[in-house]
Amino acid sequence: MVAAAGGKLWSPHFNDLSQATLARARTLNLRVIPWTVNEVSDMARLIDWGVDGLITDYPDRLRAVMQQRGMVLPPTVAAPTANAKLTLSATTPEPVRFGVAPDLR
Repeated sequence: MVAAAGGKLWSPHFNDLSQATLARARTLNLRVIPWTVNEVSDMARLIDWGVDGLITDYPDRLRAVMQQRGMVLPPTVAAPTANAKLTLSATTPEPVRFGVAPDLR
């Protein structure tokens, strides 16, 4: 249904994803980023399966899994302070293959 509607990204709940459904999504040229993956064992399994990224409530856990595997880590983001103002950088960081939402334009 996602591909038929012109979508390029499928984001299923991680418990609804299997290796077979991931393979089917690949045949439809879909990027796959499951949610909400909070357990380290689930993160490792889905990375092994070859998903394009993960949505999690615990990015520190995901960073640790990625680091253990020697994967390129996305830039760290400092927690804002009460007096911090939002500023946008004029430069953009290098794209990361895994863990950062792809540009789907």
